[in-house]
Amino acid sequence: MPRVRRGRFLFSNAWADSVGGPIVKNKLFFFFDNEGLRYVLPGGGPVYIPTQDFSNFVLTRLAATNPAAVPFYTTAFNLYAGSSGAARATPVTAANSHLGCGDLVDSVFGVSKPCAATFQNTVNALNTEWLGALRVDYNITNNDRIYVRLNLDRGLQATLTDPINPAFSANSSQPRDGGQLSYIKIISSNSINTVLLSANYNSSVFGPTDLAAALKAFPTTLSSPMVFSRTSGATIPFILVAQRRGNGS
Repeated sequence: MPRVRRGRFLFSNAWADSVGGPIVKNKLFFFFDNEGLRYVLPGGGPVYIPTQDFSNFVLTRLAATNPAAVPFYTTAFNLYAGSSGAARATPVTAANSHLGCGDLVDSVFGVSKPCAATFQNTVNALNTEWLGALRVDYNITNNDRIYVRLNLDRGLQATLTDPINPAFSANSSQPRDGGQLSYIKIISSNSINTVLLSANYNSSVFGPTDLAAALKAFPTTLSSPMVFSRTSGATIPFILVAQRRGNGS
């Protein structure tokens, strides 16, 4: 019998309903439509974090050469150590990345000891969307008609699901509203006049759910020549504590 691989469950919920009909016979009518969806966006891909040995190595070197930087790097290392998959991370063994040490030059790290460990990202994020539309038609006379249409769209997009710390995850609230007002005048069997007024509004704001919490966790953005995963831009530059391959600086 073929083997069946069990996967994680993914849930997606959608709904729609509508109602309409006459309010006043042959004069006033309405129609309302309501739709929405909620689904879980699964995380994926490898995440790279510094090993505990390498973290200790960096902090020891900093304590001897730049003590003022120790609290800053301790905060960064604690973020990595507390990431969602740190407990199941396995050491990087790829020779082409120098065991996860990038261009670091050291007699131990990158030679016999890895700088990085890796785990598979399994953090999920919720996406939601809601649509509502309402139209009202009014027959003023047999030759004069108006209608009003309003529509609302409320969506929340999971822009970034951070595997290191949920404070760095980002969402995008994307409201979109619109409206129409139309007047139709029947002049004859083959001619009419129509006036149509419409307006639309939309906004897309991207950022952390709680900016204050993200800044408190790590209030800056750094880059690194090593393989460690970015955490809302907060990767760690270890060029301060060891030489780099190629230029020896």
